[in-house]
Amino acid sequence: MELPIYTFLLLLLLGFFFIVNFRLLLSYKYWPLMFLFFYAYSLPLLSNLALEYGFYIIEQERYSFFTGSTLRLYMYVSIFFLSAFLSTKLFNSLAIPKQGKFPQLPFSKRLNHGILPLLYIAALIEALLYINLLLSPIPLFSESINRFNYWEHAKFPILRNFFGSIALPLAIIFGVYYLFSYVHHLPKLKRFVQLLFVLYIVYLYLIGHKFSPQFLAVYFFFLPLWIYKIKMKTPLISKKTAFKLLVIIVAALLFILYQYQFAGVSSLYGGAILGMLYRIFVLQGHVYWGIDELVFIEKKYGVEYLLDFFSNKLDGLLTIMYIIGPSNLQWYLDHNVRFTAGYPALAVLFNPYYAVLLQIIFGFITGLLVIYTYNKIVNLEIYKSIASLLLLFNLYYGLSMADFRFVYSPKFLIPLIYLLLIAFITSYQKLIRSLGNVNSKCNYSNP
Repeated sequence: MELPIYTFLLLLLLGFFFIVNFRLLLSYKYWPLMFLFFYAYSLPLLSNLALEYGFYIIEQERYSFFTGSTLRLYMYVSIFFLSAFLSTKLFNSLAIPKQGKFPQLPFSKRLNHGILPLLYIAALIEALLYINLLLSPIPLFSESINRFNYWEHAKFPILRNFFGSIALPLAIIFGVYYLFSYVHHLPKLKRFVQLLFVLYIVYLYLIGHKFSPQFLAVYFFFLPLWIYKIKMKTPLISKKTAFKLLVIIVAALLFILYQYQFAGVSSLYGGAILGMLYRIFVLQGHVYWGIDELVFIEKKYGVEYLLDFFSNKLDGLLTIMYIIGPSNLQWYLDHNVRFTAGYPALAVLFNPYYAVLLQIIFGFITGLLVIYTYNKIVNLEIYKSIASLLLLFNLYYGLSMADFRFVYSPKFLIPLIYLLLIAFITSYQKLIRSLGNVNSKCNYSNP
């Protein structure tokens, strides 16, 4: 197939993909929880289409060329979304809320159930992160410190082991409590949560992050409210608020452009605008393009790569970096610089045909987790909502970066064990009650 015809076909398919997701954005109750996966796969699709026209990939030290990678990536992505959508359709009955509307229990009763301690713990964690920040060299005031090596020079690097490099669980916790304060009309609690969230965003900037962590933070903070608004069929934000946010976003983008004017890839490509275009249309998709070319053009894939994956402790992105990385790969590794969007490239590397089955399985798992998370949020089950959102984020991270180390991470295991333990206790209590009811009926019928 010639490149112009191929491009026209892909533009039609991509147009269909974005239009369908835009329609779901406006009405489908589960779409907010699927948005991260849409975001994770959209940029690599666009990037691969650009790469097939030929760009020099710094991270691979070679020029890209036409391979048909975009069409194959589109197929894998479509299989995942179709499987997730089918999963939510098949098991939709599991997501029926316990009540017809959001629970409107008195605040005093909710307080007696102990829902606020976790928020106070999150505030304490944020305070510890700021203390660590004040006692450590930070990117804002040091040319040798950046977001990649901040934690290596931090005063208390152990905090990273518990809360992660960007402490994203804080944004998830704040978002769930923000919904709680909104539904129960608690202005003081709402302002307190908003203050904590703003401080968290500032913290991310101070440790050197410019976009992605802030984007994830804003997404998870507003996600519970977004789900609530769709359920209640009300606009997510007013026109006035939307205008204010637009002004803030434009100002932030201009500031980021100024910051990046002569840094990183911007200096190599002649400025921030060209550097940003490189990040979008080359960096976002070059990993899949490189693996796709290896598998489908050079016909190199197999079990040996699966063994490498396990030897790298389930770090699939590291496995890929060793395969397609440049001659100075060690510099990237020494500076904690990671490639991006490593999945489904990892699955294709093992076997391009079994990768289809993996996409179906992961799609169904994602759909089930989305249903469960939705159910907990609409019933304002604070702790279960936070735990399930943490699981959803870890799954998203694995299915975008190909970094599956999360499966043995405390950030994944603790919420998973918590939910399983609660499920076991609940099932045990129901069993005891049912046995008690049976015994009472038997005693009543046989005096």
